[in-house]
Amino acid sequence: MRVLARPAASSLNAYTNILYRHVRQLGIRVDSYQFARAVFGQYEIFHVHWPESVFNHGLLSARVTTEALLLAMKRLKQRGTKLIWTVHNLGAHDRRFPLQEAAFWRRFVPLLDGYFALSETGKHAAQQRFPALRGKAGSRYRIRTIAAATLTKFRASKRAAPSGFPKRAECWCLSAPSLITRTSPRWGLRFLHSPGMI
Repeated sequence: MRVLARPAASSLNAYTNILYRHVRQLGIRVDSYQFARAVFGQYEIFHVHWPESVFNHGLLSARVTTEALLLAMKRLKQRGTKLIWTVHNLGAHDRRFPLQEAAFWRRFVPLLDGYFALSETGKHAAQQRFPALRGKAGSRYRIRTIAAATLTKFRASKRAAPSGFPKRAECWCLSAPSLITRTSPRWGLRFLHSPGMI
């Protein structure tokens, strides 16, 4: 299986670095998004994180970047790639260009085949903000600790989670280390199951 990820690695946020390191350990190839890879490459999954972040910068670069992303998504979809979004935010933090961002979301969400939310609350908030998500395959992460160490590591070592961490907490931070092995009849894909994902 080949996954194209945007981004597959980040110097600003360890989330994708940790996530895809574990995915690669399962033998899945993960490539960093580049427009040429999206247009000419063959991938089963295109996984997008933080598409709204470009709207925190200049409008020209945001327009160019989002137009390229939407074109890449259309091209991938034509070749049968499943388009998945992890919902980290419901909008750009700075809200500098609300009209242009709203236009982007109207085109982005309908292209998706599915999405991940980081909590049940996040899943409901995403569906409220983007009603079209209700008709798409969605899953949520439920995580038991908010430390970088995953529940898998604690189970492997037969240790309890660190004191002070709730046993079944939901939160908006580091989630399950794997993402894509449970069978999903709706997508016709295998999803990598993690003890941290429900």
